[in-house]
This record gives sequence, C-alpha cells and structure tokens, in this order.
Amino acid sequence: MERPPAQAEMPPDSPAGDRLDSWKEIAVYLKRGVRAVQRWEKEEGLPVHRHVHKKLDSVYAFREALVEFRKAKRSSSASADALAAIGHTFGVWARRREAKAALEDLKKMSQKSYVSSGHFAMVHLGLGDKDAAFDWLDKACAERYAWLVFLKVDPVFDCLSSDPRFATLAGKIGLV
Repeated sequence: MERPPAQAEMPPDSPAGDRLDSWKEIAVYLKRGVRAVQRWEKEEGLPVHRHVHKKLDSVYAFREALVEFRKAKRSSSASADALAAIGHTFGVWARRREAKAALEDLKKMSQKSYVSSGHFAMVHLGLGDKDAAFDWLDKACAERYAWLVFLKVDPVFDCLSSDPRFATLAGKIGLV
C-alpha cells in the first residue's frame, strides 16, 4: 500500500522528516508505550492526526507539535504565553478539541495566578470565534494588555481587520 506524500496534510513550513506515521513511531519518539500514547491522545489532547481511508485508519503526528505539547504539559507552571500560542495553533490547524483543552488549562491557571484576557483572546482567534475573541480583547484593553499595541501589525489579528469592532478597538488603544 502506497503512503500519501508526507507534505500532503502538513502545516505550512513543516519539513517532510517532521512527520511520524504510526502509533509505534510516535511512542518510540516519546519514549513511551503505544497504549500510553493513545491514552494521552484521548485524555490530554496529544496532537495526533487521523487519516481515514475506506476501512483503514492511520495516525500521524508532527515532531514539533509533540515537542511543544510535552513542553506545555511537562511543567504545571507552563507559561500562559506558551499555552495561548499552542491553543491558537491548534485552533488554526482545526484541532478544536486541543484548542479548547488549552482554554480550559488557561482557566485553571487563572484560578491560581494572573492570566491576561489577551491569552484567552488568542486561542479564540485561532478557533475563528470572532465574537468571543472581541469580548476577550475588550477585557484585555481594559487591563492594558501590552500585546495589543501590535493590533494593526500582528498577523494573528488579520482575521478581524474587516470587522467594524476592530476599528473601535484600535481607537480605544490609540492606534487610529
């Protein structure tokens, strides 16, 4: 059976050798057993992709995504910046479950220490949820979240620029 090209469903700028094409390869890379890795995917949102073709089901993962996942999970005090970036990335990659898990982790983190509303906004931007993103961005503006000074130049915000609320927010910040 011929395998699809490695670049077929890869995120932009991922090298071809970055892909692990089976549970066994993923488990070996993470130095764990296959069952443990499958459990991590189910319970903790390990970033594993599925390709279903007829009756066959295959899995694959990208090394870089696994490294970032492990970094975020390794430390219970993972930074809100890293967690928001990972959640945003999962949202952009249409990995909604993992992005929502990042939102939950941010919520849990915010119960123990300060997490800016901007972090929540970033994940919602990745998910394409503009209404929630604007709600969180308004809160971030009230908090004077420093990241907002990049509102007009950071590509993360491009998806919002055509919305009238974007101009209103930019005016509040003083970027008119």
